[in-house]
Amino acid sequence: MRCEIRQPLTFAPLPEEQKAAALREYEANRSGALASNFLEAGAFVKSRPEETIPGLQLFFLMTLPPDYPEAGATNRHGITFTAYINRPLSRGEVMLASAIRSTGRSSTPTT
Repeated sequence: MRCEIRQPLTFAPLPEEQKAAALREYEANRSGALASNFLEAGAFVKSRPEETIPGLQLFFLMTLPPDYPEAGATNRHGITFTAYINRPLSRGEVMLASAIRSTGRSSTPTT
């Protein structure tokens, strides 16, 4: 589902001078519009109660992605909510090795 919005809340259709200002803000303070990865929320959900594991992955994006032919012009502000069938073949977990960011991660893959 995609929805055009009237307020200038998304990055892609901003005028070039506003994009340049956002880049300067991010480079100086690591904040502002470019501090987002533009994937604002996500979830794994079951499509049927009897499923043992979630089979759908939901995404909420603050953009109107141009990769859909029906999306129309990319110079509009908008939001997108979409779902994908997701049935990974492997299982495991990725965790922080410690609270110190430079320590890295710890993973335990299981296939």
